[in-house]
Amino acid sequence: MRPFITADIGAAVGGGLVGLFSRLGVTTGSTAIGPAGLVLVPLLDGRKGIGPAALVYTGAWFVAAGVACAVTYFFGFSKSMLADLNTDAPETAKDATDTRSTTGTKEREPAAV
Repeated sequence: MRPFITADIGAAVGGGLVGLFSRLGVTTGSTAIGPAGLVLVPLLDGRKGIGPAALVYTGAWFVAAGVACAVTYFFGFSKSMLADLNTDAPETAKDATDTRSTTGTKEREPAAV
């Protein structure tokens, strides 16, 4: 649940940046619905043309992604979550795949072909 909340924080910062530029007169809007992320760049439009709108949108997208990554890095995992992930792993790949029990059983010879 935490990574979703931290992603929302990043999106809020990016959206706030777009809103700030809109208040300053550089609006950013889309000419179609559906695409999101950097795929939306060719569909952008604004009062001052596609160039400033694309620059504001792309900059805000990178800021939002950077903030989301930073917030997730610092608050995404608790110490108990990290302790749960740090469990003892088998020493070799053979140990992990070998599930046969060796107590009280006799190994069989391979069948002749």
